[in-house]
Amino acid sequence: MKITNILIATVISTILMSCGGGNSSSNQTRNGTDAFNKSTLSVQQGKSGDLILSLEGGNNVGTDFTITSSNTNVATTNVPNCTLSSGGHKSSYCNIIIHGKANGDATISASANGFPTVTANVTVQTSKVPGSLIFSKPSESVAVGSENHVDLILFNSSGESIDATITSNNSNVTPSPTVCHLSSGAGMYCPITLIGNESGNSIITASASPNYESKMIVYSLESSNIKYGDIQFNQNSLKMTPGMITTVELQLLDSTGIVNDVVTIESIPGIADVSRTTCKLSSTLNKRSCVINIAAESIGTGQIKARSIYNGHVYKIAPINISVGYNKFSISTSLMGMTQTIYAGTNYGAMFTFTNNSTTTINNMKAIVTYGGQIIDGEEVEDTCVSLPAGQSCTVNIFDLNIPNPSSPHDISYINVKLVDNYNNYLYSYQINIAAIPFVQNYASYRLSNVLEQDLWLVALGVNENGQATVKFTPTGEANTLLGSLLDPSASYESGQILVPNTPLGLVFYQPNYSIYAPAPNTGKGGLMYVSLESPVYEPHGNVGINLRNPSDPNQNIIFSVYEPNVFNAATSGQFLANLDTTAINFYGVTQTFWGVATSSNINLDIGMSPQYSSLSTSEMFDQIQQYLQTWPNFWGIESSFVKSSNGSWIRLYGLANYYNQYSSTNPNGLDPNFYNNYVNKLWDFYQQERGNYIYIDANEISQNSNCTLRAYIPTGENRMIVESAPGSICPQNAGTGYLPFYWTKFTINDFVGGASTAASTLWGPNGSYQSMGKYVSAGQSVGFLPYCSQPQFVYGPSSFNESTVQSKYWTNQYSSCLGYTSDDVINQYDKILHKYVPSIYGWTYDDALDISSEVTTDPTLFGFTLKVHKFK
Repeated sequence: MKITNILIATVISTILMSCGGGNSSSNQTRNGTDAFNKSTLSVQQGKSGDLILSLEGGNNVGTDFTITSSNTNVATTNVPNCTLSSGGHKSSYCNIIIHGKANGDATISASANGFPTVTANVTVQTSKVPGSLIFSKPSESVAVGSENHVDLILFNSSGESIDATITSNNSNVTPSPTVCHLSSGAGMYCPITLIGNESGNSIITASASPNYESKMIVYSLESSNIKYGDIQFNQNSLKMTPGMITTVELQLLDSTGIVNDVVTIESIPGIADVSRTTCKLSSTLNKRSCVINIAAESIGTGQIKARSIYNGHVYKIAPINISVGYNKFSISTSLMGMTQTIYAGTNYGAMFTFTNNSTTTINNMKAIVTYGGQIIDGEEVEDTCVSLPAGQSCTVNIFDLNIPNPSSPHDISYINVKLVDNYNNYLYSYQINIAAIPFVQNYASYRLSNVLEQDLWLVALGVNENGQATVKFTPTGEANTLLGSLLDPSASYESGQILVPNTPLGLVFYQPNYSIYAPAPNTGKGGLMYVSLESPVYEPHGNVGINLRNPSDPNQNIIFSVYEPNVFNAATSGQFLANLDTTAINFYGVTQTFWGVATSSNINLDIGMSPQYSSLSTSEMFDQIQQYLQTWPNFWGIESSFVKSSNGSWIRLYGLANYYNQYSSTNPNGLDPNFYNNYVNKLWDFYQQERGNYIYIDANEISQNSNCTLRAYIPTGENRMIVESAPGSICPQNAGTGYLPFYWTKFTINDFVGGASTAASTLWGPNGSYQSMGKYVSAGQSVGFLPYCSQPQFVYGPSSFNESTVQSKYWTNQYSSCLGYTSDDVINQYDKILHKYVPSIYGWTYDDALDISSEVTTDPTLFGFTLKVHKFK
């Protein structure tokens, strides 16, 4: 199955007036006019055609039209109903895809209360049906230095597939992209951005073989010529149940010269809340829309409203009508089984589990599954939701879901599962958005989604003497160059500064996986990237880390987080496995949610912010953390390890290393060594031999995967830690690896900062030696991670975490015994608290002794990663 995403044209009136030989069938009532754009159409057998239902005039809001076919053996429709409102770009029409099943005739009907039924006759035939190529409007204007947009449409065809070339007759206006792939049915639209370069007129021509051509005139005006356009939601009404969350877009249409227009969004107190209260919209491609999550809270009705005034111009923005109720039954979604980012052209499965929370059995129920507005049925859907007793659950499984490459930054897919009764009455629906991104050989992919009210920046390093990786980016969305170009190996920080578009797709970037810079077997390679708010981070030399302990560091007042994409060469399987380290406690914390996927089940691993806490306000989140901190004694002598930023909107999460030296904004006097020494004394007592506690370190990266595990403990009465081969381990020894056993001396405050250059440390040995495994111990104890809360005999090191059984062992109930732990006074509060908000933190921290990492390891040839940076509402 291959389904193409629908991108509705921004102006439908041109289509209605440019139907060629088709006559519309319509009926006039005092409520307005409902009409199909043509009374007859031909569709090729096994292919699709297009039909548009519109509602004009009157004052209609959220009118439900039922769409039926008189002979479903001949022709079917992609949607069972359309909800229309009068007078809006998006809300006044519905794009219906007609599927030709078998040769013959059928009648497509649309009916609604208060409106006569309108019909269109469909003939399904064996041969292809050529159509016409048109722009969505005959002319448009654009301001110099700004952008506008139109749609290119393959209209009134079936079974057709073309590649259209878009050109301008001069340099006044540049169209983008210059090539569009269009196909009949759902792929009939291609968005074209018009870029104003110089004053004057341009003729934009679209052409394709064999005989397709369309022209439009574009007036490129001085930059002072603003066209305000319209601002609209992409939906006009929503039916929801309490606890349900759905996504809408607020879009700036048909504008030019608009820069950072601030739109205010209002929720419905007590009934439905919104994820953001403002949006900044501009005429440029990446800023023409913003994404808003709407969460239903309790039963009731109301309107989500938006307001905006730009240079004195007042936008009239139609609200979203919200109805929240149970429809007699209470149903919830308890499990969704698909990652949010997948590769285009690859088959995936999705699983939805629905629970009946009411006291009555729901009978005669069925699921209607749509993707991009197109119904998925037959063998591709397994629906067990027929009869659902009270308190029981049922599942809807989707097989072989195949999504094409995106054509623009707005091109994101929506899968909706709607539960209805045998009369097609609405019971419940659940919607997720899916981003299908191109797969690039030898690269791992990451999608960064910006749902913030502020500008979000990504800064990434190119390859330099430290070995960081090059990164490949998506540019502004031009279809034929969607992957962008590889950064030069000597690229500076400035070259990697990219403003993340506030679009559903966001920004996709690719890291080598590795065709040129391949790591040795059982080793990894990674780079650094920073995600920041309002402005990109500053980097003086391109490969020198940010140092917030320096009061003059220009990044002092920038909210950012650090990420390290890594690729690990798994020698045993021959795969390059990708992962993403996300700092949980270091410096400022930009709140994020990070999704990977379990390769065995295709189900999300949400290893970022816990969903039950991501809905909290910043102040609520902060208050909970502070209250939680107060339940334990503070053995570090630090009054607050969680600090609000200056504007009170963000939480800064600090590692203890931030307190080691003078740190201007939080600890001007530095950390008292006595606090650290107290911790080490407690820790040294815990690992005394007679207590039977050990540190286990996975050393396979040194032993070349010989199944080598080191064991460390403190002999009774001694002040040093012996490191030996654990029982049953195979640890080959030579001059390069060093010889076992060896000793680590008692930890010092220099070890605390990860082998500080101010003094030698026995925790750090030559690269390739067993002694170098002390870096994991240093990393763990530097953030109070020794002993590990519910597993004091924790295995440090990277390679063991490539095994799902080991991951499961340490990702399941790993903090269950924190509160009752006998040596509670040596456990850092981060170990107890952060798991509450970032559930899958564990003890491996690579070489970065100041970070705690949240990480997933998977095969990048199968799944992409999603990193959503968001603000607590």
